[in-house]
Amino acid sequence: MPSDIIFTKGPVSYQIDDIIILNANAEKASVAVKGTKARLYMRHPEYGDEMVGLYNEFGVPGWGDLDGEVPDHKGWWINIDELKNMVDSPIEKGLHIINKDFEFNGRNLKGLAGTPLALIESNEMFIELEEDVGGGSADGLGKRGHCVLVPRKYLQEIKLAKEN
Repeated sequence: MPSDIIFTKGPVSYQIDDIIILNANAEKASVAVKGTKARLYMRHPEYGDEMVGLYNEFGVPGWGDLDGEVPDHKGWWINIDELKNMVDSPIEKGLHIINKDFEFNGRNLKGLAGTPLALIESNEMFIELEEDVGGGSADGLGKRGHCVLVPRKYLQEIKLAKEN
């Protein structure tokens, strides 16, 4: 039986339903243009340890239907080892809190917690906050109004105690 983890890159393990952002390697391999967002949709029915289906809600030219699982042009089967090289820098999973004064739309966001959505370069991260602060949607990765680009120096990961 396949593991719940599809692949690991850096400190992040990716699972079904996680969103990935494809990089220039995906474009070079004629999979999709750089910056395409896709959901890890399902393991391949026969080759689940080797292949995973990607899903893009808007459709990608040349993509298929994951053997009838999704509408045409919205799915793509890909070898997991190849996919690892097509994923942008991994985001840090888990809640993060803005731990310093950080002004956005005239409001100090210090003390608000959110979930990281995407790492931009190595010094900024899109965070989906728990409340609407008049931000964006991080290009559709998060809820509209809840997403803010925050320099990493203003963020601290919240370590949650594991339940017994």
